[in-house]
Amino acid sequence: MPCADVGFIHSIAIKTQTPQGTVSRMYGTTLAEIGEGAKVLDYIALLAAKRVRRERFCRDKVILMSRAEMTRTAHLTIE
Repeated sequence: MPCADVGFIHSIAIKTQTPQGTVSRMYGTTLAEIGEGAKVLDYIALLAAKRVRRERFCRDKVILMSRAEMTRTAHLTIE
């Protein structure tokens, strides 16, 4: 795997608090999906990293929103 890819994976893992192995698998899958039939291969790694970051961020945001809603509901129930 090229150094740039390893750097993307490490950066995403740190920022999303996700195991590097999980990010690596997601990145590899995304890279293959995006790269299939691509004509300009220079940008494929950047697009894959962006998509993995977005997917991890969205998943985490939904979890945080759910927790916040549960907390708000619990406070309303107690009052």
